[in-house]
Amino acid sequence: MIKNQKLILVFTPLALLMVAGILFAFNSEKVLGLIGSTLKDPIFVFSQDKAPDWWAAKNYNAQESANEEKYQGDSPIDKLPVASIHAFKGIEGDGRTDCFVSLSYYDYKTDLSKLKAEKDAGMPSGDLSMNEVGQSEASLTIFGGSKTIIMNNYELSGAGSENSMKGMSYGWIEGVDGYIEVSGVCPTANELGQVADVTPAISLVKQ
Repeated sequence: MIKNQKLILVFTPLALLMVAGILFAFNSEKVLGLIGSTLKDPIFVFSQDKAPDWWAAKNYNAQESANEEKYQGDSPIDKLPVASIHAFKGIEGDGRTDCFVSLSYYDYKTDLSKLKAEKDAGMPSGDLSMNEVGQSEASLTIFGGSKTIIMNNYELSGAGSENSMKGMSYGWIEGVDGYIEVSGVCPTANELGQVADVTPAISLVKQ
């Protein structure tokens, strides 16, 4: 683990949703308790025995939470994920992490190639840029079946990136009635292979 590595992100549009998810993850039990949310199928389940160096916050349903709150987001509520989970490399409660991974399940079909094109179009450019540095594979279990997902890896560089997490990874895979987005962030792009260390410990299941 990189000591004293703080969770610092450049607040580009592609990072804002991940930051919001992380803030929810660290406070998920309190938030869910306050709004009285009950989870619906499906849910993500984390098996720590398969990734002992990682911990995960509880699964949460963004659609259900939005319906309980005064939601003011840009996306329609029915386009929000119905299941999400965030996993962190490190010790729970320590407040530091080397890498973190987010998975979200959306209960509708879409063109996955368009999702990547939209993500690429939103990448920063100029003095602060995000450059694609290759692909890697990760696996996870979806409704009892093991699936392989191709992760597209990027590296943040340029002025202003010195104190930021520089490695970001994104991938999408079809589910039965929708799709899953997997996002990973690490201190450097060279460490993005660790995404594949934790995804096998995460399963999407029906209750």
